[in-house]
Parts: sequence; C-alpha cells; structure tokens
Amino acid sequence: MDFSGRNTILVEALREAVVALDAEAVLAYLFEEDGEALRLTAADGTPPTIYIMPERIAVKTQYPTAVAARSGEIAIGGPSACTAVRLPGAVPIPWQVVSAPLACHGHPLGALTAVWALAPTASPTDKSGSHLGAMADKLSTRLSELAEAGVPMTPGPKPVIAPVLRPARVLAGGADGQAGASDWGLPEIPGSSAITFMYHIHQLAAALNEATNITDVMEVVQQRIMKPFGAESFLVTSVKYERLWVAGYSDCPQEAVKRLHGSSVHLPSPFTTVLETRAPLVYCDQAALLDEYPEAEGLPRIEENADGGWVYLPIGVGSRPTGAFALGFRRPLHLGIDEQAVLLMMVDLLGPTLLRAWLHQAEQSLAERVQKKLLPEATWDLPGLATAARYLPACASGLGGDWYDVITRSQAKAALVVGDVEGHSIDSSVVMAQLRTGIRSYLMEGHTPTSALERTNRMLAVLDPGLLATCCIVDVDSDDGTLEIASAGHPGPVVRYPDGSVLAPDISTGLPLGVDLDPCYRPTELSVVPGTVLMLYTNGLSASSADELTAESLLASLGRFAETRPERLVGLVLQAWPEPPVRRDDVALLIAEYQGGQGGGLQHAEGTSIRRHNLQGVGAARTFVREHLHEWGLDDRADELELMTSEVVTNALVHADSDVDLRVKQYEDRVRVEVRDSDPTPPVPEPIVLSNQPGSESEHGRGLIIVDGLASEWGNTPSGRGKTIWFEQATRA
Repeated sequence: MDFSGRNTILVEALREAVVALDAEAVLAYLFEEDGEALRLTAADGTPPTIYIMPERIAVKTQYPTAVAARSGEIAIGGPSACTAVRLPGAVPIPWQVVSAPLACHGHPLGALTAVWALAPTASPTDKSGSHLGAMADKLSTRLSELAEAGVPMTPGPKPVIAPVLRPARVLAGGADGQAGASDWGLPEIPGSSAITFMYHIHQLAAALNEATNITDVMEVVQQRIMKPFGAESFLVTSVKYERLWVAGYSDCPQEAVKRLHGSSVHLPSPFTTVLETRAPLVYCDQAALLDEYPEAEGLPRIEENADGGWVYLPIGVGSRPTGAFALGFRRPLHLGIDEQAVLLMMVDLLGPTLLRAWLHQAEQSLAERVQKKLLPEATWDLPGLATAARYLPACASGLGGDWYDVITRSQAKAALVVGDVEGHSIDSSVVMAQLRTGIRSYLMEGHTPTSALERTNRMLAVLDPGLLATCCIVDVDSDDGTLEIASAGHPGPVVRYPDGSVLAPDISTGLPLGVDLDPCYRPTELSVVPGTVLMLYTNGLSASSADELTAESLLASLGRFAETRPERLVGLVLQAWPEPPVRRDDVALLIAEYQGGQGGGLQHAEGTSIRRHNLQGVGAARTFVREHLHEWGLDDRADELELMTSEVVTNALVHADSDVDLRVKQYEDRVRVEVRDSDPTPPVPEPIVLSNQPGSESEHGRGLIIVDGLASEWGNTPSGRGKTIWFEQATRA
C-alpha cells in the first residue's frame, strides 16, 4: 500500500503542532486492523524524545493516548500517569503528555499526542489541551477526505520520523549559562547535541553487547555512562527476595555500601522509591536529598561532597523492576530534560544486560559447584607418598570430563588415577562421576588396576552414554617402591628419579573405555626409589604445549635439583607449560613423591572440621593443634603453630562461604598444618591496603604476613574443591 500521501499530511500537521505548542514532540497513533492496539504512525520533534516514545499502546491501558482514542475526549497525564503503565519499548520519563482523539465521521481513527518536558520554560498551559484538540479536529477532517478516497487509515509497516533539530536549550538555573551537567556537541549548532546524545547511546549499546559478566557490565557503566555525564560515582543495585543487593559501584564509601547491601525494599530510600514509582529522582545537591531522605544510603561523605547532586533511576526488564541505579556528582546538578531522557534510555539498556550477565554468572557458578563436588578434595594422608593435584577447566565451560583421584588401598598401598571423558558438557561430567566412582569402588575392594579397568569398561557398556573415556591407574606399594601401571588408552606417568633423570615408561596401553565390550588390559611394573616423582596428566596439558615440548622434556628441564614437593611442583609445571590464548580442553594434573621409609615420611595425621562462619571454631582449632602437638612431644612448637592456625582458620571462616577442614601432620623432620575451604581464590599477603575505598578490610593480608614470618615454609594449593593453605615448621636441625 502507498502511505506516502497520508504520511506527508500527518508530518505537516505534526510539525505545525510542535511549533505552535512549543512541544518536545507530537506523535500520531492509528488503530491497528484488529482495533486492539494503537501503533505509532508518524512523529515529529526533537531527538532523543521521539526515540523513546512507545511504538505500540494497547487500547485498554491508562496511557493518555489510549484513553483519548477510546473515549473520544482529551486526556492529560503527568509522570505518575505515564509511568504507572510500563509500555514495551517505552522509557519512564518525566514528561507531561496530552492526547486528543482522531476520528473519521464519528469513527475513531487514533490519537494525536503532544509531549512537553516538565521544566519551567517548557510546560503546557491549560490552553494546550484545547489547542491540541483543535489541531486534531483539523487533521481528522483531512484524514476523512483521504479515507473517502480509499486511502487506508491503518498504520504502515514502520513509523515516519521527521526530527526537529534545534540548538540545545540553556538550562534554567544552570551555572554560567551552561547547558546540562556536561558538554554534548556544540549547543549553538542545531542538531549537534541531539546527534551526540544518540552517538553515546549507540556506543553504550555496542559495549553492553560485548559484556559477558557483571564486572564487564560495571566497567561499561563507568566508561559509557558515568564519565560522559561528568559524574564521579555510581552504584547499581538489584532486587532479590525483597532485598536490595549491590551489584557494583565506584567511589562510594564501603560502610554506606555495606548498609545498603541486603537492606529491605520496604525501607524508605531513593532506591526503593524509584523501584516503586518507576520514575527518576533528581536532586540538585545533597541538601535536597537529605531533606527528603535523612538516612539516604550509598552517599559519598557529605563533608567531601556537600554540594554534589544525585540522580536515581529504575532498572527493569519489560514491566518487571529488577534494580535501581544511582549517579553521583561533586557539584550542584542541573540535569537538562534531554539529558534525563538520554540517561533513562541508557539505564533502560542495563536491565536486559544485567539479567543476561546474572544468568551467565549463575550458570557458571552452578557448573563450578557441580565440578567441585565431582572432584576429590586433593588432600590425602598416605604413608610414604606425598601428593598434590590441580584441575583447570576449559575456558569455554566450567564442566568437563577430566578427573584425578588418590585411593588408599591398604596400609602400604595407594592408587593414583587420572582419566578423561570426551566432551565438555554436563553429560561428560556425569559419566566422569560414574567412572570415578566405579574405579574407586573396584580398587577399594582389592581388585588390581587391570581388573578395575575391565570391570569399569563393562559398566560403561551397560550405561551406554555414547561417550568414550581414557584412564591410567598407578598402584604404588610404599613398602618396596613397586609400581603397577594399567592404562585404557591414556598416556602413562612421567617419572623423575632423585638423580634428575626423567623417564616416560613404555607401558601397555589398551583400548579406551567404551570401545570394546571385552578388551584386554595388561599391567606394566616399575620399581622406584625414595625421592622419585610421578606425574600423571590428561591430554589438555599436552594439547596446550608447543609441538617440541613434552611432559618428559618439561620435567627434565626443571633440573636435577629442582623442587620435589608435589604442591610446589604442580605450580612449576603449570607455570612452565605454555598455554594457547584459549584453553580448549580441561587439564587434570596429579603429582606424587614416593618417600618410602626415608626421613620425611608421615608419622601421624589428625583432622577436624569447623562449620561455616562459626568463629567460635577458631578457639577449638587452637585447642586441637595444641593437644595433638602435646601428644607428639612437640610442645616447643605449639605457640607459633597455634598462632598461625588461628590466623589462617579465621581468614577461611570470614572469607569463604564453606566449612573448613583442619589437618595436623607430623613427619620425621617437620610438622605441617593444612586448612582447606571451598573458595578457590588464592590469598596474597599485603603489607598495605591497596584499595582506595575507605574502610577496606586488610585482616586477610595481615594474617598471612604472620604466617610468612613464622613458618619454615608455607603455600597455597588450589584443588578441585577450593584451596588448601598449608604451613610447616621444622622439628629438627
């Protein structure tokens, strides 16, 4: 259909109305064919106002356009009336809206809607409604003539936009005649500020499309909202379980943020008000804000920012409020109506982006928790064998099929296991858990490594998950240093002897699990001496390396006198092994040092657990350490070890949302204390507070400085389920 003639008449009428009424915009809405909704057909006015008007309005709503169209009378609405109805694609803005009906011989066609900014220089008078009504009647007459000539009176496939480019208005009450809180284009050039506004909105939208997590979103907010508006601080909150949660902020005091974080949505504050009204709140200075909200949260220190203004805006997805946004300034705030509209458009883009980031974060968190639960704790008390393990998920997913395990088979035997199920999905993780459980059960029942692989292979055939897996088992006899190695399509261990020589044993490698119903796995035997290091790994490690680098050459490159402690050696291996820009496969690494009957062998090991956030458990931990040191005749080491235990356990209980496991071990030449939690973030001792936020907590760093000063050695060992902070003191010279 050809709508050009009709649309030309509409635009001419709209432009005449914009000039005559001194309005921000005038818009024409016509009924859709089914009569259930009104659709924007033509618009004339100033950007960005015309860009944020609703495109489609259901007839049953209380929006002034809908009221005028269905009642045939003039309808007027202010911010409360307009924001009470959250229209798809419409931003809740502080406009005054007046609508007049359009009709053809008594049959309703739609409505003519005029919009004004709520500012002293551009507010509608009582005559505005009647004036707009007269213009609507005039336009109705012309549309009736077109209808009689057969021109359709339904909306076209897209609205016609005819912007009015004006010089930027000077704000009433602005400082030195400046327009707005910051510069937008060249105010004296018509259209410059409007195009500049839209440019920044486009840049924000493009940046938000690239943001994948909450941290990325907050960086975009800082660069694309806070800085262009000349603000010095911002704060973003989300709503969950009828409470406000701080999602991100910049340059707000921590004490104020802590009070706001987790506060009830029923407590009076600017944040809860904008959530309820869906309309912005603008305060020119702190005095205006504190007059209305004496206990307002999230403010900078008043003595540092006595003249600064604040603006609060709602964040939402569709008609559902999801949070609130605050922007703070260090000067009196004179925010123009165009700037308010642009800021609301920008914040309206935040809602879906934050929702996407939260969903992504929840998905990743769930994947990490599942993976941690499926992996062993990586802390074992084994006679004559020290072990450490590390699991690194592929960057693309928190789930995978790689695993490691250490299984105590008897007083003198332990089995080292690594395996890999193909894929990086929940299916891979489920199959991995089934295989790990099966192999562990068979080995603990006393089956040999080859028998355990054969039985696990049959189990996998019965389950028929459609996935293959590889696995390597090394059975270690700590009495005589005998190794029995069995492999189902998996690389064998790499062995480094005390003299620095490195060997990749030639082992019998059978078929992967799940290939053949009745494969034959043959054992390979090897003898080692105390001080020998065994390294088992999955192919994610080798796939990350350069072509000329192998696990064997890596261990050899560490030198004859390289570190043999497994927890340190794991870090050295991962540090020395080059990674590609993106890790495409999971990595499971298990390193063991065979100690045999030589000095340094484990003599005693005791453990206990402390429930999460139970700070009274710190006293129990100190008592636990002192009592066992007394039993072992090591009272001279009790004071320092008790102090270090107290500091590390306190940090774990305060900073990790998990139970805390405490272990004390006596070797022939040292005492070792291990504190394990489920937070994988490694601690770093900091002698000074690096954060520029007031009140930053530094207890975490100070506690580790004490450990660093008192321990003979200490370190952090990440594991499948979190991390272990360990420290040692020598018991003999």
